[in-house]
Amino acid sequence: MRVAATHPADCGTPMGSPPWLDTDKLKMAQSLFRRHFLGVFISNLVGLLCLLAVHSVLKVLVFTRRSSVRAAAFRRYLSTMNHVRKWYTEDVFDPDSSAFRSIQQVRKMHSNAFRSAESAQVSTASQTDMMVTQWAFFGVLLTRGHRLGVRCSREEEEGLVHFWKSIGHLLGIEDRTEIYPWILGDLQLVARATAMPPTHTEAALCAGGVASLRQGYYSTAA
Repeated sequence: MRVAATHPADCGTPMGSPPWLDTDKLKMAQSLFRRHFLGVFISNLVGLLCLLAVHSVLKVLVFTRRSSVRAAAFRRYLSTMNHVRKWYTEDVFDPDSSAFRSIQQVRKMHSNAFRSAESAQVSTASQTDMMVTQWAFFGVLLTRGHRLGVRCSREEEEGLVHFWKSIGHLLGIEDRTEIYPWILGDLQLVARATAMPPTHTEAALCAGGVASLRQGYYSTAA
């Protein structure tokens, strides 16, 4: 992670199929989504809320002002869920699919936001920020999915991780700095963590993120 923090958010990889791509695992993740789409979306929203406690990510969110009022925040996160829905239901590696075009659009939006934030000396986004952000889309599902009615087999967990590793590749996350091998190397640790009761830390993380975002808006407006 320390190395990733020194690398730019987009490593510049072309949008094509990586040599390690396993289409069977992609389909397994998509099948999981079809069975548990509500639980998946709720876990995504919880993960995105937790991101508000990550200061480097929060600064860019505040700077873009795309979540500055309730209506704007609603549109932003509804748009995010629509993008995710396309990725789970179509072939993201097919250049003719709306999922592929969606990935292109999201990558371009990221690049524009990061470039503007850096030019304004607000924040310099890194590979670490990208990996932490991506964790929001599958980390909650892996560690707390059972509380949302989503129970995965080990194969489905591996499929889910592989799916998001593939999405990360298309969004410019370096393969060698991925957090995914760490997860797959110790899924038993994740399993033990999911058996633990929720802690006050989880609630504090979300509450702290909201408070930080509110403070950021006020200081920006001033």
